[in-house]
Amino acid sequence: TLRAARQAFPQAKLHTIFQPHLFSRTRDLAAEFGRALLGADFAMVTEIYASRESALAGVSGDLVVEAAKASGHRNVEYCSDWNRVRELVEERVEVGDLVLTLGAGDIYLLAQELVEEGES
Repeated sequence: TLRAARQAFPQAKLHTIFQPHLFSRTRDLAAEFGRALLGADFAMVTEIYASRESALAGVSGDLVVEAAKASGHRNVEYCSDWNRVRELVEERVEVGDLVLTLGAGDIYLLAQELVEEGES
């Protein structure tokens, strides 16, 4: 997805907001998720969308951030407070930037809010 975004919008700064889905999947795939985020100029990882699972001790979106940093990403952060995600994204995004929201949970709500705001 990030590679396709780069091809379609080669001049745009790419901001990616990733909401991991499931605690077990995040635990098992944090390293892969982190490496995938290297394709973004800026990446923000939210708290995990639990869906059908209960929380697992020591497992949060921060695992993905740490994996991204270990892979060499220098502009990635974790935001555990869903209510602050939009504010933090808006502080970074400039006209001409591209914002992608990725995840299987309610991250689409953020995308809708950002589009609606941009239309007004």
